[in-house]
Amino acid sequence: MKDGKVTFEGKKIKYVYPEGLEEELKTQIPEIFQAEYYKLGRRNKDAVYLDIGANIGMASIYFYPYAKQIYAIEPSSKIYEALVANTKNYPKIKTFKYAIAHKSGKDYLYSNDVGTVPQTLFGNKTSVYSEMIEVKSIEDFMNENNINHIDVMKIDVEESEYIIFPSQAFLNIADRIDFIIGESHVQKDGGFPEIIPAILKEAGFETKLLEFKVSNYIKKFVFSDEDTGQRKEWTLPYNSLFVAERIKK
Repeated sequence: MKDGKVTFEGKKIKYVYPEGLEEELKTQIPEIFQAEYYKLGRRNKDAVYLDIGANIGMASIYFYPYAKQIYAIEPSSKIYEALVANTKNYPKIKTFKYAIAHKSGKDYLYSNDVGTVPQTLFGNKTSVYSEMIEVKSIEDFMNENNINHIDVMKIDVEESEYIIFPSQAFLNIADRIDFIIGESHVQKDGGFPEIIPAILKEAGFETKLLEFKVSNYIKKFVFSDEDTGQRKEWTLPYNSLFVAERIKK
């Protein structure tokens, strides 16, 4: 494990992280504690939070002053080890080691395009590292832990939002969730951020894609010419975060 630290609201927060996560944390830590991308999730004191894709725990720590209870879920073994270490002095954070998906069972977690730590259920030809993990539907998770209400759900699950949100398992418990804040990705199999509002509307939420002065993500298109051997690449910046509020009847 490697060591890191960040100052937020006058307090120094020390954390550990596994080797291979350096590049990701260079953007993730400033997004949480400097740009405060999750600020709209700090709504009311004594809130119940569900942090799906908790990573090393920084978002849970960011929400902590507003929390009555935080359920932090992270499937990657190496990252989960850091999550447990980073939250051990935060008694209101309870950690769980598995992935949330559309159903319960087992699946493989893969490394992404540039990383060495498995983090996504959607591997491709660049995915070198993998591990078998336990997977839970969000309905099974909430029922098994007797969770009847979530004030704020934060989600960053590396494309799994496109199998969680449309699932019957999510529809079955959607009315137990008041507010969602999270990241939407451009999915290799077809998902895209602009479809999130339509999917969540079916579950009873009104969704807004957030805008920032500096975009935090890129869409990429690559073309390789077999005749010339040339490789061309185009990128388009976009903002990946969204918020969804339960529609009041």
